[in-house]
Amino acid sequence: MLPDEWKKSTFVVFFAAVIFGAVLAAGIINYVVDPYDLYGVNLFAPIEVNQYEAKLDLFRAYEPPPSSLILGNSRVKAFDPEVVTSYTGTKCFNWGLGFASTEVLLAELKIALDEEHAPIELIVLGIDPIMFNSNIEIPKQARVESGYTRYFAPNPVLTANWERMSVLFTMDQLKMSFAAIFRKISGKERLIEPEYRADGLTIFAIRHMNDIQGPPDLNEIVTEGAPKYFENTLAGWTELDPERMKAWEEFLDLCVEKNIIIYAFMNPMHPLLWDLLGEYGSQDIFLKSNEYCERTITEAGGVFRNYSDITTWGGDPNLFNDEVHMLPRNTSKLMQALFTSAGLEPIEQGE
Repeated sequence: MLPDEWKKSTFVVFFAAVIFGAVLAAGIINYVVDPYDLYGVNLFAPIEVNQYEAKLDLFRAYEPPPSSLILGNSRVKAFDPEVVTSYTGTKCFNWGLGFASTEVLLAELKIALDEEHAPIELIVLGIDPIMFNSNIEIPKQARVESGYTRYFAPNPVLTANWERMSVLFTMDQLKMSFAAIFRKISGKERLIEPEYRADGLTIFAIRHMNDIQGPPDLNEIVTEGAPKYFENTLAGWTELDPERMKAWEEFLDLCVEKNIIIYAFMNPMHPLLWDLLGEYGSQDIFLKSNEYCERTITEAGGVFRNYSDITTWGGDPNLFNDEVHMLPRNTSKLMQALFTSAGLEPIEQGE
């Protein structure tokens, strides 16, 4: 018989080998399936297309470089640059990115000015309070792209490579890998791929986003989605994060330095969501965010409008796809209200 010490050693080695093998297998699956589009394998349609890489490539290819930008998170991705052009005469690019934090906004502006030497003179900025929430990490797709990380990480290449490796072995990514595999087996994988216009406007694959009217079950979607929105983005959050505020103020200082005009607004939400957030006790952080942004943008010489309540700009509650994402007819109406409130009118053709 084997001594007890050998039995214990054998068990430890066997157990360690099993754990190592499981972790390695998960990493291989995540790399091959690549559900977040981080590794460029392309054997499966990703659950989340790497919009950060795609938009960066689009911006660099956009010639001549734009003179205005639409910035913000996913809530501005349906804002049409042509509407900005019609009021300002600038060539506009939509650089809206999902879960963009203030660090991402700063990185985008520095890329535009310092790397691409774009003659940016105007920014349309859709503000989401969660940009100041430190509980929400800078998106992994930004962290793995050194084009962005160079502006918020000490060693961008090392950070990007480390992020690619660290998320490779996460349970979250493994779950998404199996979801991507299931979609391929079921034949539905091609329904999720977005396309982009040359000026960055997202041509949505999401249902109804390109429709004239919103989904017929919109109230049900909002009622079900609001608690998830609260849990994922707002639960436990009561104060603006100092680091996010620091990046924000650096962003505004750069705009002042470069004489960039800012037309900013607090992003709208569906009225049902605002009512539900009142029940959850989360309206206070929205009010704090609004007061801070209004003060700092005004000090930077910009225009700020609180458009979280759609009645303030004539928004239609039926022209939403969910609790926070609006259809193009609403986004156009908002920009028209924003510009006209600042004294601008549509530019006549030929001027």
